[in-house]
Amino acid sequence: MTQIIVFGSVPLATWVASKIIEHPSALLRGIVCEHKSREFIHHRLKYPCAYDFACSEGVELLNLTDISNVVDSKADFLGVSVRFHQIIPAQVIDLFSYGIVNLHGGELPRYRGVNVANHCILENASKGAGTLHFIDPGVDTGSIIARRYFDICLTDTAYDVFLKTQSALLTLFEDNLQDILDGVASATPQQFYIDKGETTGTYKRKDIEKFRELDIAMSLDELDRRARAFAFPGHEPAYFSSGVNRLYLTTVYDRKF
Repeated sequence: MTQIIVFGSVPLATWVASKIIEHPSALLRGIVCEHKSREFIHHRLKYPCAYDFACSEGVELLNLTDISNVVDSKADFLGVSVRFHQIIPAQVIDLFSYGIVNLHGGELPRYRGVNVANHCILENASKGAGTLHFIDPGVDTGSIIARRYFDICLTDTAYDVFLKTQSALLTLFEDNLQDILDGVASATPQQFYIDKGETTGTYKRKDIEKFRELDIAMSLDELDRRARAFAFPGHEPAYFSSGVNRLYLTTVYDRKF
């Protein structure tokens, strides 16, 4: 019986936790949440946030400092990270005999870090991906179990890419769950892909902000791309600045923000 701790707060983390509970050879031991009760309506999954799920199902809520009190080095323990934005320390990773698997919202090694959907649009990428990989002490640098690709259309917004990525991650996790639970999931070091010519990129939170403000001298294509790149519910759209005021630019493909 593989014992599992889930890291994450979003409905996708709840879906993962529910799959683990349903599985006959898995035991959910706890969930590490970044947030307490919170709505994630725009994720479009019919699941509550992980915190509410844990409270309703009697699942133990943990934090990074008390995991060592739960994980037994003599048992088969696996971690599953789902859009968890805290850095998991090396000493915590080492507690898990089966490692910690991460559902990363982007193609690795090309798109490491955060705000991948935005950068895909900004860079006019023709495809996106979700990646299932093992966590190591680096930022999304661990060995890759599997990648699932999808097309990015010329009218797609960052939100569209986010939803397509989420769908890819759902499939990846289901397809690989049994091998992961059995401790036999094969993983390829990212250097293998780099040696074959794939490029790398790491994106930090602050990297996106320099693209949000628009210039009237930009081409229509660039304005359209910027508008789509910042079209995401609950987040500020791309804008023109008049000094005091901001004039927001959206597209006909945009959702209400």
